[in-house]
Amino acid sequence: LLLAILLSLAQHVAIIYMPALANVFGVAAMDGEDWAAVMGASVPVLFLDEILKVVSRQRATEGPAEAAALGLPLPPVGRLPSMRMRAYTGYSAVRTTTPDDKSATGDKTH
Repeated sequence: LLLAILLSLAQHVAIIYMPALANVFGVAAMDGEDWAAVMGASVPVLFLDEILKVVSRQRATEGPAEAAALGLPLPPVGRLPSMRMRAYTGYSAVRTTTPDDKSATGDKTH
């Protein structure tokens, strides 16, 4: 795997920086202004993603009472089978509960 990654990187560098290959593939190396535009567009997305991770981790550790006090939506009731388990057994279930009815219902599909 590491060898394949290194080979791919070498091919990309050769195609971009060797003039004959760059002409064949119709590409050109990026200058500083191009890299600044790429970074300007991607860095805010990275920060937003990290903020969303922190918020989701906080929501996952909050209990229902704390989440309700903060105005956060409650996580779904129960746990659905993993994709591997559903693929192996052919079983899919959806658990739902309402505040009025504490019983859960399941739907089996084969």
